[in-house]
Amino acid sequence: MEDYWKEGEGCALRGIVNGRMWLAQSVIVVRDEPDETVLLLLPGAECAFPKVYWRWKRGGDRSQGTRWQEAREAHIALR
Repeated sequence: MEDYWKEGEGCALRGIVNGRMWLAQSVIVVRDEPDETVLLLLPGAECAFPKVYWRWKRGGDRSQGTRWQEAREAHIALR
């Protein structure tokens, strides 16, 4: 069986909630086998996430909704 991803190749790991992406994280493929995929997440790697998540993470401000509400609305911003 041929691997879908090659070792050392960059790819995006996406978090999906209710059929919509709420997080995208850049990772590097370490190994991709039929029964296991190993990814490397390096410090400082780029990611995209809803704006409200950053507000919530930094101060607990939920006045404009939760990260799950914003994920449903698909307001993803690269941070």
